[in-house]
Amino acid sequence: MTGDDFDVTRVAEEVRQDQVISALTLKMCNSAIFARKRRIDSLVAVIRYHHYPEAETDYSQLTHIVYLADLLMSRFHTGLELERINTGSLITRLEKLNLPPSRFQDIVDLVPSNVFETADEPELSG
Repeated sequence: MTGDDFDVTRVAEEVRQDQVISALTLKMCNSAIFARKRRIDSLVAVIRYHHYPEAETDYSQLTHIVYLADLLMSRFHTGLELERINTGSLITRLEKLNLPPSRFQDIVDLVPSNVFETADEPELSG
């Protein structure tokens, strides 16, 4: 690799994304531990099943809502997604929430635009 091949901006962005992913992973792990310790069954279930919400029966609607929120955020903050979210059953999952798939664009448009702005630094507290 020559000096011309080294892109400082690209490397800095990759390091920043790694920091954000590490912070998000830590936050998710802490949330799961907190929920288990406090015996908040609904939160434990949502954390466990939000990628496949149809597998959760006791808190199905809440799990489907979190799935949809996670899906939307993963599409707008693609550099921050930890794993690819399954959209194979999106229509069924929207219908479970009584949201017509034909209105999906309207649902996305209801999300405030500032939600999609990238933070300067990863949030580690909380």
